[in-house]
Amino acid sequence: MFDKILIATDGSPAAGKAISTAADLAMKCQSKLLIAHIMLHGKVPEHYRDWAASEHLAEEPPIDPSVAELRLSTGLSAGIGVDAYRSWQVFRVLGEHILSEAKNTASKAGCENVETILKEGDPAMEIAGIAETQNADLLIAGSRGLGGIGSVLLGSVSQKLLHLAPCSCLVVR
Repeated sequence: MFDKILIATDGSPAAGKAISTAADLAMKCQSKLLIAHIMLHGKVPEHYRDWAASEHLAEEPPIDPSVAELRLSTGLSAGIGVDAYRSWQVFRVLGEHILSEAKNTASKAGCENVETILKEGDPAMEIAGIAETQNADLLIAGSRGLGGIGSVLLGSVSQKLLHLAPCSCLVVR
């Protein structure tokens, strides 16, 4: 029925429920499970910065940050300063942690064919793009993410995915 199921996760409680649903469905349909996380951007919330520092997960910035150029996951080069580099590092580490936890959840449910994808950019656009390039048959997302009060009934990313996705969507509450 579904050969490839794409689950979008931001690490929120709703995404956790969506991961469990996706893993159960992938097991029943013997589907490949793709788990995607789109990195946050902007200023790092203090609790994430403290977590990354306490776990020694973020690397030190390059020796000369004024001339540092990173090849970002989008494929674009960007010259960035120390603060932006540290923010990017924290968001990358946080994204890898979220994906690792999601993959562990899927593995505990018995899923063996699991792939993780870490990208950055506009979450809805990137997830819809992944669904298209990976030929996903079903996209699963949580109804509310980590964002603030943007939509009362359904998160803004979930809403956008319902319009942008090239495949069937399941929003988990």
